[in-house]
Amino acid sequence: MNKKVKTYSLLILIGILLAYITSQLLKLIFGNFNTFDKEKDYTFFILSVLIAPFIETFIFQYIVFKIPFSLNILKINKYSITFLILISTILFTFQHQYNIAYTIYAGVIGLYLAITFAYAEYIKEGLISGFKLVASIHLLLNFIAEISKLLSL
Repeated sequence: MNKKVKTYSLLILIGILLAYITSQLLKLIFGNFNTFDKEKDYTFFILSVLIAPFIETFIFQYIVFKIPFSLNILKINKYSITFLILISTILFTFQHQYNIAYTIYAGVIGLYLAITFAYAEYIKEGLISGFKLVASIHLLLNFIAEISKLLSL
């Protein structure tokens, strides 16, 4: 297996483990924090799994990082990357305010997605597309959540 596939696989696995551990800890504290209807909503499934990850990755990672750097508003360095990771995380979290537990969960996942995007785009430049990697992780996390929801009916 080449380095690109190993890195891609490892980052996806870390994302899944982080989501699982975070959700289990929050369930211990808050109980079931999923506020969505538990009916079989296939339209929501399609939106959540096939559309939202790409739109949200474009808005909350791609635009947040690419515009300041491409317009020379910020220089690429560890401070500006850290600043944009925080901005990306805050925006992602604010978009996912369903209840306090879900907001915390979204903040943790948003931070991971922002760090992963920055890693792929600016630290390991050229090894993996940050957009493809983050959208894939986001898609997979949403898929697992939606399948879990459908199976729990």
